[in-house]
Amino acid sequence: MSDLTERIQRDAATLSDSLGVRHLARVDFILDTQGRHWLLEINTMPGFTSHSLVPMAAKHTGLEMPALCNTLVDLALRDGVPGRPVAV
Repeated sequence: MSDLTERIQRDAATLSDSLGVRHLARVDFILDTQGRHWLLEINTMPGFTSHSLVPMAAKHTGLEMPALCNTLVDLALRDGVPGRPVAV
């Protein structure tokens, strides 16, 4: 893995943590002509069709769409919303 890839991944995680993003997001950067990366957006509702990046990445790791959906629902129910009671 390249140093640039590692820096972008670290910055994506740091920015997501700083904003309180949990469980799922797509963080988009652009590279300028000097090779510096700039944040474009943090998308907490990325595409979820069979040809979208998140489901394709999950499938690449062996997690099919139904299991991906179940995992995200389980995480949301487990963690709840800060300040709100957790559903049981």
